[in-house]
Parts: sequence; structure tokens; C-alpha cells
Amino acid sequence: MNNKVLVQLYVVKLEECYDVFIPCNKKIKNALALIVTAISELTKGQYPVTNQVMLADRNTGQLYDSEKTFRELGILNGSQLLLI
Repeated sequence: MNNKVLVQLYVVKLEECYDVFIPCNKKIKNALALIVTAISELTKGQYPVTNQVMLADRNTGQLYDSEKTFRELGILNGSQLLLI
């Protein structure tokens, strides 16, 4: 599992937290499509599939550059992220 990290993802719109494995070498913009689809399926459509989402650090609120990979941004196991 060296190519994936386990993060805590807080979905602001749902006020829910999910533990999610994400691929380290995937750009954020590419992973967001997978994440949004998975959250939508888990919530039976309560969270609509959209491409108008962003990821941020839950502790600092800093938005992540969607052109960078999770590894480039230093996102590690246990990182807490916001899906906005």
C-alpha cells in the first residue's frame, strides 16, 4: 500500500467524515472525480456528483493546488482534509 494513504475526509456539505484511501501519485483534480463519485454512491445521491469541488487542509483551511499530486503536497496517512 505504498502508493496509497489513508486520510480523514470531512465533507462540509454533509457534515460527515469518511476514511478514504487515496493514491499518492494521482493529481488532486483526477482523484476528486473518484472521491465525489464514491461519496455520492455512499450517500445514495445525497451528495451530487459535480466537478465544482476543492480539497483543503482541515486544520489550516489552506486550499490544495489541484494540479499537484497528494505526494507533492505532503499528504500522509492520517491527514485531515476538507471536501468543499
